[in-house]
Amino acid sequence: MLSCIPGIGIELAPQIVAYRQSNPSQLNTIAWLPQALGWSAQNNMTNIQQVGPWICGRAFQFSADIAAVGHNGRGYKRVKYVFDVADGWGKTVLRQDLTYLGWALGKQVRDSVSLASNTQ
Repeated sequence: MLSCIPGIGIELAPQIVAYRQSNPSQLNTIAWLPQALGWSAQNNMTNIQQVGPWICGRAFQFSADIAAVGHNGRGYKRVKYVFDVADGWGKTVLRQDLTYLGWALGKQVRDSVSLASNTQ
């Protein structure tokens, strides 16, 4: 998502994520953004004006990609949910079945599920 913001792109998005993870207490406003990206005082205003409308100090939407395997590895379901908490109460704004995309849990989990179903 961050890489789609004008002025951020693929190059700067990882820097933002890394800064947010290592400085969680400083994220109440976007004042940390120039520091996180190493922007100089000369180009701060231009960059902030470009990025400002697209970024905020607090997130109101969260997503979850949930994958589940049935008993003995016989069933598989993957669903993406997006929750909005802007009004103080969480509500589901998107539920999308992603089962058609196939296995999402990695080879190690798949092998352990197969091994578990073969031993029973």
